[in-house]
Amino acid sequence: MNPIVHVSGTVWLLAPALGALMAAGWACFAQRSLAPHDATRMLAVLAAVTTIGVIGGLFTVSIGFLTQFAAIDRTFGWCRSLAAHPVSTAAGVGALASLAYSLPAGIRAARRYRRASRFDLSDASGDTNSIVIVDSARPLAYASPGGRGHVVVSEGMLAALTPDEQRAMLAHEEAHLLYRHHRYLAVAYVSAAALPLLRPLIRQLRFAMERCADNHAVAVIGDSTLVARAIARAALAANDPPPAWALALTGSGTRARVEALLDGRRPSTAARRACTALGAMAVAVNLTGASVQLHHLYILLTDVCQF
Repeated sequence: MNPIVHVSGTVWLLAPALGALMAAGWACFAQRSLAPHDATRMLAVLAAVTTIGVIGGLFTVSIGFLTQFAAIDRTFGWCRSLAAHPVSTAAGVGALASLAYSLPAGIRAARRYRRASRFDLSDASGDTNSIVIVDSARPLAYASPGGRGHVVVSEGMLAALTPDEQRAMLAHEEAHLLYRHHRYLAVAYVSAAALPLLRPLIRQLRFAMERCADNHAVAVIGDSTLVARAIARAALAANDPPPAWALALTGSGTRARVEALLDGRRPSTAARRACTALGAMAVAVNLTGASVQLHHLYILLTDVCQF
């Protein structure tokens, strides 16, 4: 068979997923010009639909490749129309290998996140904004989704901060619970495990969530310098990074966050509008790619073949 036909068929099947990855990559840079809350939602949606689009594309290519074998085609009755879009051996084997990695990795990540997020707070009080103080000299402060959500603070972190800085720290962590950031983090955690290419986007998502919590703390405390000082002092005191499933004051991009709080300048209205429009376009590309791939799967699995 003509190798050009093989390549064109494979590209036709993968194009939406590739477009989704390009849009997700662009969003990593554009989100800094958006409001942190808007960037959080946009990047979480991009992570989810990019994962759906890419996994759907891999399924489509894999099925298209497998149905080119006569024994499989006879056994499962796949549609003959697949012959119009043949899949090369290299693409088929690559898609199967990618699926063999991505699906188990995503499932394991979902299970790990669920177990870890419930580990140390399963018997805590039911108050949504309850604070759990850990008797430990190790400086810790993070929001946990365990139960209905809790703020976990160690004695070591409280000792490292002044009373005013403690209030800023608690306001920051409570913002994560208020805005349900752990739902976005769960999507990011599973998506990055299934598709390692999304890790840069996930880092930007975590940064956007921390910026969002910083801004909430400023609104509650009324002093951006105090919040910036609390972040800097907590980061200096913390010896270890927070758990992967947790959202902490000392989380992603502490230096950039402190600089943003002290700078006080905001992107121009034109820049925000442009990035919002491009972000919406990126989301639309992702949604289109995921929809096309799901449509491909639907056709492959339900089409009544004409023999």
